[in-house]
Amino acid sequence: CFPGKNTKGACDREPNEEEIANCSRHIRAEIEILRPRLLIAVGKLAIRQVLGPDLFPKSASLADVVGRPFQVRFHGHPVDVITLPHPSGV
Repeated sequence: CFPGKNTKGACDREPNEEEIANCSRHIRAEIEILRPRLLIAVGKLAIRQVLGPDLFPKSASLADVVGRPFQVRFHGHPVDVITLPHPSGV
């Protein structure tokens, strides 16, 4: 899902909670079909969605999680997660 461009600049805008919820059904369906054992979460938004607020609260910085391995349940399935910064922020 792509929320569109930021009206105040050239970069993409961050989706709101409703947009995230609307798009999560697609991710859930992919997880059900593929049943991956490893997910690579790239960028704050993806990391927050995969790790959840307990492991990556809004107050945390990327430095707290980037490059660290995690084991979580994502949409009911156990997965290993590797977190990376988004290339646009590097």
